[in-house]
Amino acid sequence: MDVILVSDGGGEVLAGPNRIRILEDGSNTGHRIGFLEARLPPGSGGPPQHIHRAHSETFYVVSGTMRFTSADKDVDVAAGGLVTAPIGAPHTFSNPDPDEWAIFICTVAPDLYIGYFREMTALAASCRAAAQPPDSVHLPGEHALARRRAALSHGIEIDPKLAATLAQHARAHGVPSIFAAG
Repeated sequence: MDVILVSDGGGEVLAGPNRIRILEDGSNTGHRIGFLEARLPPGSGGPPQHIHRAHSETFYVVSGTMRFTSADKDVDVAAGGLVTAPIGAPHTFSNPDPDEWAIFICTVAPDLYIGYFREMTALAASCRAAAQPPDSVHLPGEHALARRRAALSHGIEIDPKLAATLAQHARAHGVPSIFAAG
């Protein structure tokens, strides 16, 4: 077997505000790990606080600052810092900087979450076609159901209490969120 090279600008780029670039979808690693790069716009939030039941995530901050939240604890991580969310640990992230983009690398082990990003990109396109913002609390029933089904099929649990706590925390700190709890 030959080594696999993904050059600068290569990989699979998914549409959306975070410009997720899948560098390894698990197909070359026996599905043991997935690897992606993503960008958070200045002052933006991330997903609702959630738990992965079947995979861990590790985030390496390439540039900017990211705020990681686990339950009710926040930590700001500058470029060069690394955060791991083990299986079962509640977590989310945001970009607290109002002026600078945050760029990060994320590994998922095993690669289960990569398919979720693809499904959410397709769902966002479907919402756009229906003239409905993909982050709307008032998603049409079929879109909300598709989002929940995708989360469950990829081992993601969004705890409504954690999501509500996160939303309150974000509002209190003036951090808008890209996604709404669903």
